[in-house]
Amino acid sequence: MKYSTIIQALLVALFSNLVYASVIDTRSLAARDDQSPNTEDLIAYQLPDGRRRIDFYDNGALEGYAIETDDGATFYDIDGSEVSLADDDDSDLARRQSKWRLAIKFAKLIAKWGKRAWDYIYCVGASSMWRCGDDYVNCASQGTPPWSCIEGIICVGVAARKC
Repeated sequence: MKYSTIIQALLVALFSNLVYASVIDTRSLAARDDQSPNTEDLIAYQLPDGRRRIDFYDNGALEGYAIETDDGATFYDIDGSEVSLADDDDSDLARRQSKWRLAIKFAKLIAKWGKRAWDYIYCVGASSMWRCGDDYVNCASQGTPPWSCIEGIICVGVAARKC
């Protein structure tokens, strides 16, 4: 009798998660999925001519891209028109989404430190840089390059050790 009670308790413990999962509302699952971090908003790759490019996406739609140049980066809107990185963030960028503002700040970071910033981004991984973008942007606003940004290095973790 003791064993049947123990076996029943184990079965209930094992299968209670399955029963609970079957009654969870699909809207709560969708909300949980929306809150998960999405690193597919940034895709970095090398162009055939050897320059590097980073595409910025929002919900699967291309919003803009940055292309490596000799003096840093050139940032383009979805229409292919060049976005001036010298503009204040308060004017035109305030009307854009927060991801778009972060993308432009990311491009400003590349433009400010040039090729060494590109090398660092590719070394730690573009998705790691995107995930920790706020930390790197805060350091850049204080004049600290990405490879010396303690907050960003902590956020990126082990990937920054080899860089």
